[in-house]
Amino acid sequence: MTLLEFLESYLSTTLKLDKAGVAALLEADGSPKADALTQLLEKNKAHIATLNKGKTYDDGYKAAERIVKTEFEKELKEKFAVDVDKQGVELVEAIVTAKTPKGTALTDDQVKTSKPYLDLMESIPTKVQEAVKAEKAQFDSYKQLQERKETIAAVKTEFLKLFDAEKVILPADAAKAERQKNLVLKEIEAGNYRMDSGRVIMLNEKGVEEIDEQGHRKDFTAFAKSIITSTFEVAVADPKNSPGKKPGEGGSGNAKIVVKDKSDFMAQMAAAGDDAQKRADITTAYQESQVVK
Repeated sequence: MTLLEFLESYLSTTLKLDKAGVAALLEADGSPKADALTQLLEKNKAHIATLNKGKTYDDGYKAAERIVKTEFEKELKEKFAVDVDKQGVELVEAIVTAKTPKGTALTDDQVKTSKPYLDLMESIPTKVQEAVKAEKAQFDSYKQLQERKETIAAVKTEFLKLFDAEKVILPADAAKAERQKNLVLKEIEAGNYRMDSGRVIMLNEKGVEEIDEQGHRKDFTAFAKSIITSTFEVAVADPKNSPGKKPGEGGSGNAKIVVKDKSDFMAQMAAAGDDAQKRADITTAYQESQVVK
């Protein structure tokens, strides 16, 4: 058997790779490609994940049934003080025999109408259902956790796109800048969301879509920009390039905005809400106050 034949045989058995799959890992001269090992590790990871999903409802039911029967049989042995290596009906028959006066023969009907037998037949279905229900609840909880991790990852990706587009002014210290960004991401992670064709849908704590005061679906983009601009300083266009408007003037062009300090800046930004123009004016006024100092 050649090395290629050995690889084809081994990988077809372990990772279900056909000849074409094996050939894709090799160079023309038969040597492994540079990323061959990485490809195999990824395929093995996917294969293991597939195996982990193989746990079925029937498997859980049968396992739970075995556990319940074993525990109940142990309880019967302790309750009736019998020490026999019997299971199921044979155990019940042994118990009835031990508790029946000597010399009395037992019929099948006597065994099936005895209290231990009836208790066993009555309790098993209920206990099995309870065990299976608990197993299913644990599996559903794990599944929901995995789905939430995937959703949060997608939401964070969308948020970071908006973050980069806003031209946020971060500290010159890279470590400090990363810490500030992570704090905002933690705030995003605390929310509840659903992805719909790449779009982020905001949900409340009950999993229902969030609605604004006008009865419209709450917009994630506006929500994200609000967090960004209320937490960071954002670069804005030079006021000189805005016709008919002087630096620090509001949208009406009449009232000049004055920002005393950073605390006042944060308060005014929070009060501005989702008004993008007002937020830009407040930011400009704050930057100008810093230059003057």
